[in-house]
Amino acid sequence: MRIRYQLILLILSITTVCRTSVVMGAAEKPYQFGVFPYLSPLRLEKIFEPISQQLSNSLGHRVKFTTSTNLPRFRERLGSEYYDFAIIQPLLYPFAVDQLGYIPLVRIEEEVSSVVMVSADSPLTSPADLKGKTIATPPVFGPVVALAKSSFIEHGIAPDKDIKFMPNKTVGSCLQKLLAALADACIAPNFAVQPFEQTMGVKLRTLLRSKGVPNQALVVHPRVPQSDRERLQQEFLSWRFSAPGKDFLQALNTRGFVKVDDDDYDILREFARELK
Repeated sequence: MRIRYQLILLILSITTVCRTSVVMGAAEKPYQFGVFPYLSPLRLEKIFEPISQQLSNSLGHRVKFTTSTNLPRFRERLGSEYYDFAIIQPLLYPFAVDQLGYIPLVRIEEEVSSVVMVSADSPLTSPADLKGKTIATPPVFGPVVALAKSSFIEHGIAPDKDIKFMPNKTVGSCLQKLLAALADACIAPNFAVQPFEQTMGVKLRTLLRSKGVPNQALVVHPRVPQSDRERLQQEFLSWRFSAPGKDFLQALNTRGFVKVDDDDYDILREFARELK
């Protein structure tokens, strides 16, 4: 009987340990922090690994930075609700918030605009000089390319007639084409230019800038507890008031984050409908 009793205790002990391990494993599962690929994965990692560490400290829960090699793959992961929270490009806002149910927390304060960049020593001096030229572009995921085309029309340039477009998988590839003189200009979101210049040690020149629309937003999946959602929001909003936070903002090329007003993104909803 004694041996049988000890065996039962041993089995109960092992079962308890296994259950505890499962619970701890689930609790320790890191939050997946997605960032849409506006730069190469390596460049984004330099920016967002320190940010992820800060978020881990703030939440008391490990945060793992992740991105994708291109926007369609990022959108696919977002659509599968893989990310616990993510920084998304503006046109993904209706998809993430309206269709998937992600909750918007904050956005970059400045509006995003489309810029047409040329090399510092380019002979092009005005938008009219773009006629007959080759312009590299990021993927046509709007609103960046759409905004640029709208600006071309305002300057008397017919986008599909006067310009030859050279599509690329990423904004970084687009800017690389410009540096290699394989294109006369590159269309890019304004926030991506400065990080690229700093990384490559070059200086580019803005030939044309479009009107602006609401910028990148941080959205969070409803499965993240409300207490952590509130901490996330406060963390991003607080960066403009601390030295480490200001370093993060400088790397992101912004003055700071502000709370999201959902109505601000109605213009992106219109863009999304037009692109269907």
